[in-house]
Amino acid sequence: MKARSSEKRPTPSNTSIKSVLIANRGEIACRIIRTCQERGIRTIAVFSEADRYARHVRLADVSECIGEAESSRSYLNAEAVLAAALKHKADAIHPGYGFLSENAAFSEAVTQAGMRFIGPSPQAMRLVGDKLSAKKIATGAHVPMAPSIQVEANSEASRAAVQAFIKNAGLPIIVKAAGGGGGRGMRKVYEISALDEALVSASREAANFFKDGRVFCEKLVEHARHIEVQILGDQHGNVMHFFDRDCTMQRNHQKVLEEAPAPGLPDKLRAEIHASAVRLMKEAGYSNAGTVEFLLAPDGKFFFLEVNSRLQVEHPVTEAIFGVDLVALQIGVAEGKTLAELLPNGAPTPSGAALEARLCAEIPEERFVASTGKLLAFDLHPASLALTHPTSTLRVDSGFETGDSITHFYDSLIAKLIVHAPTRNEALASMSAALSGAIIEGVRVNSGFLSLLIGHSSFKTISHEINLASSLIPSASEMQVAHTRALLAALAHEMAPKFSASSDPWDLLKGFRIVGESSLAGVYSISTSRLVVRAIVEGPGRLRIVSLSDHDSESGDSKSSDAGSGAGSKGPPSVSHLTFVREADESVKLSWAGRTFSAKVSKHSSGWWVHLAEGSYWVTQSEVRLRSSGPGKSSGLGQILSHLPGKVLEVKAKPGDLVESDSVVIVIESMKMEHRIQAGLKGVIKSVAAEPGQVVQSGQLLALVEASPPKQA
Repeated sequence: MKARSSEKRPTPSNTSIKSVLIANRGEIACRIIRTCQERGIRTIAVFSEADRYARHVRLADVSECIGEAESSRSYLNAEAVLAAALKHKADAIHPGYGFLSENAAFSEAVTQAGMRFIGPSPQAMRLVGDKLSAKKIATGAHVPMAPSIQVEANSEASRAAVQAFIKNAGLPIIVKAAGGGGGRGMRKVYEISALDEALVSASREAANFFKDGRVFCEKLVEHARHIEVQILGDQHGNVMHFFDRDCTMQRNHQKVLEEAPAPGLPDKLRAEIHASAVRLMKEAGYSNAGTVEFLLAPDGKFFFLEVNSRLQVEHPVTEAIFGVDLVALQIGVAEGKTLAELLPNGAPTPSGAALEARLCAEIPEERFVASTGKLLAFDLHPASLALTHPTSTLRVDSGFETGDSITHFYDSLIAKLIVHAPTRNEALASMSAALSGAIIEGVRVNSGFLSLLIGHSSFKTISHEINLASSLIPSASEMQVAHTRALLAALAHEMAPKFSASSDPWDLLKGFRIVGESSLAGVYSISTSRLVVRAIVEGPGRLRIVSLSDHDSESGDSKSSDAGSGAGSKGPPSVSHLTFVREADESVKLSWAGRTFSAKVSKHSSGWWVHLAEGSYWVTQSEVRLRSSGPGKSSGLGQILSHLPGKVLEVKAKPGDLVESDSVVIVIESMKMEHRIQAGLKGVIKSVAAEPGQVVQSGQLLALVEASPPKQA
């Protein structure tokens, strides 16, 4: 059956669009505004209370507040968005991606209100947006698909049918939500005993998130690559492709690195994938921009995955290799133009290789929990890149600038780095340089994790598969080494200029207490680590690191770290020398434990931002220790800070309570999740500055704890 034959194709409109409301926020809103401004189109921004001063609001010609910070009361509020569009006399609405972008009812409402929706028709969106419906379309278009079966989670007959399906298709299978995406409502089944729980839990999660509990089972294609095809259709029945992208590098079912064209595909296979995507979208009567996604198995077979009926996050890599503006083409299609009018010279030819890295405000070593705060520095254009990689170009798509705030209400994506180069190897090298040169302070980002992925041998040799990125999350020992390097870089940056000002070691370290043998000691917090360092000042640019440990080894709480390696090995710490020199550009070159590394350090009133190859880290001196060269006591007052914004649910300690380092002192709710704030060291609670119901910000003081004195031998 021709699915498109039962649907009425929208009547093409041939009038120019002069004003566009962007029903989105962040980098995609700013990117759409850029194209509109280049075309002389008036732009209208909508914003929530949390985004009142956001960059997309500043860039637009006019703006309108549409509700509270929560998405359901603002960016997902279709009535408020439509009201703003009508108030400001918009000709069209561009939905970007996410939010209302794939909502057929919203698309229909826009059209009924006399405006144009810059996207597919509601009919086509319904056909391809539902995974089960899309599978029927794909069948009619003779597109390869993995074996599948629709099921009802609580039906005995369905369970029996699935068991028969498994007998024929074999394990493993995957249970998927029919109406959702993004990893929600998905469960892998490797043993038949896990089937019932997978069906029930996947259906329950799908119902909670998408208000649609329908699920289906599909043969799991293991060790696959994720290949997608960019499609553009006009309102006259014409559909063309803009080659392909590889989006295999994902973690938690979310893409983090994308490239175009997909590397390593034989010409015949590439052509078959392109043809399948075009046939499917023609079958659906699709117009405007969209993406058809496939899984590519190790044996070279490919299978239809889903259709995204919108502009993709990763569309810039396609723009880079073709030299086109997909948003401008979207607007042209919405104006009723044919593909021949928009591209009079026909389909362009791709050139070179492009790579996109998604910079997200998150902390990799804390399971990618969101990082929030004010951007103290935000420089994503390294000056050295043009000199070291002159054949490459760097494009930055971002919704933020220095001084803007990252909140916990929305997606963690804050910017995209897009490089284009003559070859893939040059693009990889350029992206590595761009990531290492990016300076972001105020929030943690995933730049170090992205650098790790780009440098991985499997990615370089195109032998990667869809589970690779998740398997490369840094281990605790790897993060301990990175945190220790960040601490030493901050220490070296602070000490270096003081050698030239004073030859007296007693005057070298403001903030440290130095007695006896000119020794120093301090307790530092770096992400999840709390490190104690003890060192001897030996001369200009030289320290003897006596010990490095978690918490306080003297109090019996710590795991001593080998001062020569920085890894968390148990046993007595060894002695190691740290030498360093501070460069004119504020960077520091260090030599420690037989290795040399560099860091760029920025001092702030309450700590240091340290930028290493492994990533950027916020280092604070959470406690100052007084230490003599002979037997004595250490004392210190530690701050318990909130590492994220949220609402205090429970205060579990009061002044005078004895706490261990892992004792939970405060419980905070943020992004619908509970976060337990620990004491961080063994001691006595001196004061508490939080109460249930209080809204706190990232970095806010919650309590003070006084460290217990060390046990005497």
